[in-house]
Amino acid sequence: MARVGILFGVLLCALTAVALMTSMAKSPAQFVPMMLGIPIQFCGVVGLNPHRRRSAVSVAAGIAVLGVLLGAGTIMQWIPEIRDHQSDEQQLLVTSVMLLMCLVFAVFSARWISRLPSRLSEKTLPLPTEEPRRANPGDAA
Repeated sequence: MARVGILFGVLLCALTAVALMTSMAKSPAQFVPMMLGIPIQFCGVVGLNPHRRRSAVSVAAGIAVLGVLLGAGTIMQWIPEIRDHQSDEQQLLVTSVMLLMCLVFAVFSARWISRLPSRLSEKTLPLPTEEPRRANPGDAA
């Protein structure tokens, strides 16, 4: 799953690069996919370490959920402009693709996390068995 996080991070950054290259009008909304892609990619790199994989993927999934919320909120905000045909189609497309990518990554990572055994069940120790006390050979009986 760490490699998938790296891939989705790179794809979100590439989405921003394509949006910036294809439009002369620049807006802060075009940089949001990159602002989400870089931390997801970083979490993917951290997740390559098996000891930190679960926590890194959990953080990356949280960032993806934040991307879903930001994308959905932005699209909801643009609904009146979409109805009046006054919205910028490119920004709407970039936000929609970001929303879809973050949603797919969040679902995949949540399914991956749910399949992992919990940490408590991994590290459970067997119950100690009571053994009868043995007398030391040097003790007087």
